[in-house]
Amino acid sequence: MKTPSLIHRQPAARLTPALLTVSLMLAAGCAPKEGKDPGVVSAPEVQKTPPTGATSFVSADGYNGQATQDNTDENASNNTAEPGFAGEADGARDDRTVEEGDIYQVAGDSQHIFNLNSYRGFQIINIADPTNPQITGAVRLGGTPVEMYQVGDRVFVLLNNWRSYWQSRHAGALPEAYQGGGVVVIDIADKSNPQITARAQVPGWISTSRMTRGNSKEALFVVASEYNGGGQTNVKSFSVDAQGKLQVATELSLGGSIQDIQGTPDYLIVSRYDNSNQGQNNWAQSLVSLIDITSPEGVMVEGPQVQVSGRVQNKYNMDVQGDILRVVSGNSWGASGNTNHVETFKIQANNTLSPVDHKTFGDNEDLYATLFMEDRAFFVTYRRTDPFHAFSVSPTGLLEEKSEFIVSGWNDFFKPVANRTRLIGIGKNDQSGSAMAVSLYDITDLTNPSPMITRAEVDLTHSWSEAQWDDRAFSVLEKATSVTAPDGTLETGLVLLPFS
Repeated sequence: MKTPSLIHRQPAARLTPALLTVSLMLAAGCAPKEGKDPGVVSAPEVQKTPPTGATSFVSADGYNGQATQDNTDENASNNTAEPGFAGEADGARDDRTVEEGDIYQVAGDSQHIFNLNSYRGFQIINIADPTNPQITGAVRLGGTPVEMYQVGDRVFVLLNNWRSYWQSRHAGALPEAYQGGGVVVIDIADKSNPQITARAQVPGWISTSRMTRGNSKEALFVVASEYNGGGQTNVKSFSVDAQGKLQVATELSLGGSIQDIQGTPDYLIVSRYDNSNQGQNNWAQSLVSLIDITSPEGVMVEGPQVQVSGRVQNKYNMDVQGDILRVVSGNSWGASGNTNHVETFKIQANNTLSPVDHKTFGDNEDLYATLFMEDRAFFVTYRRTDPFHAFSVSPTGLLEEKSEFIVSGWNDFFKPVANRTRLIGIGKNDQSGSAMAVSLYDITDLTNPSPMITRAEVDLTHSWSEAQWDDRAFSVLEKATSVTAPDGTLETGLVLLPFS
């Protein structure tokens, strides 16, 4: 049996932006009532399509975990679930999915790309002929694009710095101005003439969002922050559909400043820091809240919260498996000790969280890439070396560190591949400079003292890649190619890295 390998393939010509590919060998067998919400406005005046701009471009690749044309492995990670979510236990319902938006999406017909641009607004690009992409329609949008979702013939666009005007029959003759976060609905039934059909306000600055789909219903959950005398996290949900419905379901105010969220079919996990008590270093210990989002109409029920021992940095630090909340939090000044923490909590029927287990690791080091899987977890810490920590996690939440592998550099993100027997790591190798690196790990045995199979470096001298800070900027495409490596091994996967 030959060892899986990573082969770096540099593009023939330098493009800005461009895509760099790394071959991956995976060997076989190895709307509310009128007057209730002035933020929802339907049937606005028709907008004229702006002049067509440039029609040639080099696009970025899909987000981490996006489906490929031949990702048919039944045991591979669920491409319709949010990246980083470990998934529910066997026998749990699988009819609802959680989706994270992006500033571009491949349309459901696979013949068009939707693109959000700060200067050109919303664009529809025909890619039926990949050698000659054409902008077929566009809508001018005021504001800063955040992300979007497609539901049938409607696209739901989230914007910050969005300015709009609305008029209430109770507010006098003059319309009132609004500037802040917003959701805009665009009818794309006619790809050559998309039109805005509805708008809604989201108070504050939109940080992120999720959409749930299932049982022929969709719901949009938007998380925003505003100062409001010291920091406040707002969560607003909408019931949406392919006919353009944008109906407010629930609004919650959690307090604190948003850090990130994770989504599962049952819960929205929201991390924030509490800056209400000055001098208490509360910013160094995150508050993690559970919000019940099981309603297909988007109705939210605020659940319990817990203060963890360190600082949650991103969505991959949080996960729910069964009735166990799992959180890894990083070392930061003012936190509980100069170390990193992984904690588990049981979600009780009385709407409380009970501590189950707590382990520390990576003393005097910072937390980088993290990933929870069904019965295991992987963490990278770094100061001058890069320990790769492998933990087992029982169904009841008990934790045990199985191994610690030391290697130069660090990983920022992980992606499970090959029936979840391998991990792709995206990060840096600082052994000789600071080269970006793609690593391949064997995770079949958590006690393996040397799990790294191979690593390919990417020379980004005088250049950069968004994959260094945004997991949606790189893709792992399994069964996407068939290339013979120098040693004769058949490679069947690709890692796509955009760079400029």
